[in-house]
This record gives sequence, structure tokens and C-alpha cells, in this order.
Amino acid sequence: MKEKYENSTIYFLDKAWNDFSDELSILVYVGKTDGRLTKAEKEVIADYMITRLNSNKITAEDFLKELKYAKVMTKTQFARAIGRMSKLPTEDKTSLLTASRSILATKKKRGALEEDVIPYMAKRLGCD
Repeated sequence: MKEKYENSTIYFLDKAWNDFSDELSILVYVGKTDGRLTKAEKEVIADYMITRLNSNKITAEDFLKELKYAKVMTKTQFARAIGRMSKLPTEDKTSLLTASRSILATKKKRGALEEDVIPYMAKRLGCD
């Protein structure tokens, strides 16, 4: 029974929310800086999470469905999550920053909050 669960889509979605919750929540926050999370933004998040999970047992489509339930953290929660992420290896921090940039690159116009989020993340994460 446990083996069946560990090979299921539900297992990998649970793992994403449990093991990578800060990263997932940060990316959702970045995507929703304009108040909505588009399909293109969700696809960036899904691709990032599939890479982090290092699994071929879950698809981008699975994540696209799951992201409709994602709650957006507050600015304070975002700042705290970034602080926790600053302890990650440089490669992981760079990947998170790159994914965040990719999310914002999907937007045609950016507001002040969107313009400020990447420099803030880069500074707090200590990477560029």
C-alpha cells in the first residue's frame, strides 16, 4: 500500500507542498503580485516543481490543477519565507530567483510591486 502511494501523483503533490512549501508559496506570491495567476505563470511554477521533485511520476498538468487551490501568502509571510530560503545552497536560490524572473517575464505590464520583488529577492537571497 505504501509503495503504491509513493508512486502516485498525490504523493508527489503532497511532497511538493510539504518539502518545498516555501518555494512553492514564494512562486505563487510572485505570480499573484498583480492579483491573478495565469496559466503561463502556473506552467513556470509546475516546471520548477517537477525539477525540484526530480520525478517523472508527475506532470505539469497535475500541478496546473493543484495550483488553483494555492493560497497567497502575505507580504510578511513572503519576507519570512525568503529569509528561510536564504539558507539554501546557492544553486537552489538561483533556481528560485530564475523561476521568479520567468514568471514575471510572462506579464505584459508590471506594477510597482512586481518591479520590486526581484531586486528584493536577489538581495535577501544573496544571489543575482
